[in-house]
Amino acid sequence: MNEKIIQASSMLRRGKIVAFPTETVYALAADAANIQAISEIYKLKGRAKNNPLAVFVGDIKNVENFAYVDERARKIAEKFCPGPITLVLPKSADSILPGEMNPGYDSVAVRIPDNAVALGILREFGKPVIATSANISGQAAAVNVAQVREYFGDRIDLVIGGGRAESGIASTIVDLTGGEIKLLRQGNIELAEILAVL
Repeated sequence: MNEKIIQASSMLRRGKIVAFPTETVYALAADAANIQAISEIYKLKGRAKNNPLAVFVGDIKNVENFAYVDERARKIAEKFCPGPITLVLPKSADSILPGEMNPGYDSVAVRIPDNAVALGILREFGKPVIATSANISGQAAAVNVAQVREYFGDRIDLVIGGGRAESGIASTIVDLTGGEIKLLRQGNIELAEILAVL
């Protein structure tokens, strides 16, 4: 598997699209600094450009390069990351992410997936990647390689297998951009659990 992780990281550096498993569903990923690759993900999914994409990283420390991480975010990350939770954070003024990534948004959604393959790729790559569920917009997210292939055929540069995604349920999304924590999407982690750590 180490060879596959190195191959995936190399493909991301070359602006290619890579699919890999997470603990929730399979993800499509590209270098978050590569505008052309970001555009390709939108095209592959048939996703509206005003529907923002998330950023995957291998460690919460990497987030400080593009978003503000306050005490609440740190506590939530310590408890639930890596894991099936996505934190919406204010984008920092000196963010390394291109403006074309999520135009019109001054926030960014961040996730650290709890899957050995995904974390291996993210840590080998060492930079943030754009990521989204592997599916055509409006369809169910892929939970295995066969479903990824069914959606995209050979239009993805590399698909890394890792068995069936464990839960098949998308991550919980919480908005930390304001004073009040807002639940944007319910996943396996409930808002009450999140509030309990603060």
